[in-house]
Amino acid sequence: MSTDKNSSNYRLWKSRVAAARMAYRDGKLADAERLARRALLDTEQMDDSQFQLAVTLNYVALPCLASGRLSEAESLLTRAERIARSDSAAEYKQLLGSTLRHLSQLRIQQDKSPEAETLLIDAVEALQKALPDSAIELANCLCDMASMYLLRGEAAQAEPLVVEALKIFNSDTLGAGDDLNRAGFIYEACMNCDDEQQLEELFETFATKTQYNVGPRNPNLVRALRLYAEHLKKIGNKERLAQVCEQFSALQSSK
Repeated sequence: MSTDKNSSNYRLWKSRVAAARMAYRDGKLADAERLARRALLDTEQMDDSQFQLAVTLNYVALPCLASGRLSEAESLLTRAERIARSDSAAEYKQLLGSTLRHLSQLRIQQDKSPEAETLLIDAVEALQKALPDSAIELANCLCDMASMYLLRGEAAQAEPLVVEALKIFNSDTLGAGDDLNRAGFIYEACMNCDDEQQLEELFETFATKTQYNVGPRNPNLVRALRLYAEHLKKIGNKERLAQVCEQFSALQSSK
């Protein structure tokens, strides 16, 4: 295959990656992984396709990460990171930022918050060097950082990050989609972090809206469920935590 962007082979690879991305955002993890692995086979036949290979490795890793196959996801993302660091071009900086962001999500699931924070800081730095094309990914990265600080009880540190993310999303609503809704939820959580009733209402509103708009297994909804569950665990609200865990399990088993 050729990496000529006007070639039919390149367009086929690009369409498969786009389909994998859409399936992932819809929570169709098996479909997302199948499409990404097919795109991965395509890249192995291309000449000078390291960039496309690293992009595809990320899309194979995301369903692995979402389904708890952390070792497999780490191997894929580490390989993608090596490629992303091999070139200083803007598109590689954007790729590096995305890969580091996905690695930070892995570290969070491994309960390695300090490592996740370092990865997110490095991701933001890389994405800032790739603006304006990296704007939406940068905003998502800022939201990830805000969520982490909010969970630590550092709402004052989280607020300016999510405010900056909202500015980016509001300037490019076509590219933001459900990411804008997630940022709004995080911002409202920062503003009401000491009001448990308001937090519960915010979460229920966000969850209902997200399920209606993009489906029950959208990654942003799953992230919000995890964030709220960790908060409930931290404050010792066992009854509500059990309800949220049951909701999370239902989403994970839904088709």
